[in-house]
Amino acid sequence: MGAVKAPFAVRFAWVANTLCLAGYLTWLAFGGRETLFYDRDGILGLLPVIPLSFVYIYLFRRRG
Repeated sequence: MGAVKAPFAVRFAWVANTLCLAGYLTWLAFGGRETLFYDRDGILGLLPVIPLSFVYIYLFRRRG
């Protein structure tokens, strides 16, 4: 077995990251924390978006 080709790995990272972000934002919108913006600790519900953003930043910088 050879190494995974880079284009496949990059495409997989794009798809997986996009699905995770869309799923998490959907969960927040329809069934997550109701007190997201009304509670002082509500901002903690947005913390999982930070690593997903770093993946997008890495993938965008890799393209250019």
